[in-house]
Amino acid sequence: MIEGVVCLACGRSGFPVARSCGSCGSLEVQLQSWPGTGRVESRTKIGDRWILEIKIDDGPRVMGWIAASETVRVGQRVEENDSRGTLAFKVIHER
Repeated sequence: MIEGVVCLACGRSGFPVARSCGSCGSLEVQLQSWPGTGRVESRTKIGDRWILEIKIDDGPRVMGWIAASETVRVGQRVEENDSRGTLAFKVIHER
């Protein structure tokens, strides 16, 4: 699960958990969790990892990573692969 906030003033979702909205600055935010699945929007390879910008399903954009041994493309679906909060992902192989 990806945990963040939803702004009660402007409706934007944000990550990570914060005391105020990153878009409008309102202090009226509510904790929110989203499934750890989404779509790769951009990627760059650094060392032995792909650094990814991921649009979480029905949630915010987050930065995460995936092992460089995996083939990952922009537009591909991924899911969170780590429960320790490091935002490690793995490719969802669609059939």
